[in-house]
Amino acid sequence: MLSKRSHEGDAGTLPQRVDAISDREKRETQLETSLTALYSLLETYSPQWYTRAHKERAELALKDGPQPLADVFIELHDLLEAYAPSWYTPEQHKRAEAVMQWLKSVKRSAPKAKLARRAGRS
Repeated sequence: MLSKRSHEGDAGTLPQRVDAISDREKRETQLETSLTALYSLLETYSPQWYTRAHKERAELALKDGPQPLADVFIELHDLLEAYAPSWYTPEQHKRAEAVMQWLKSVKRSAPKAKLARRAGRS
């Protein structure tokens, strides 16, 4: 039989887990939307430095292919930042930077999560 205290503790963590999952799903949707926006922008203007390989990787990632969305997003973001075309607006830059900040925070927290899981197995 579980004590009342341990049962309450378990119930209290469920909403936190649901919120964390919801936030992650929201961010992943934002990543996909942002990648789609960068892809569409590059397809519209078709600059010389946007290669067929970039296009194919973006298309595969957007079709749930083997290329992770984050990797392709970073690649297209970096292209736009490096070449800074006049048609890449401050608003588009700001939205892309918000996604980049989230990706950096996820990358920083990933090793901590792996260490926590390994410690739990010992």
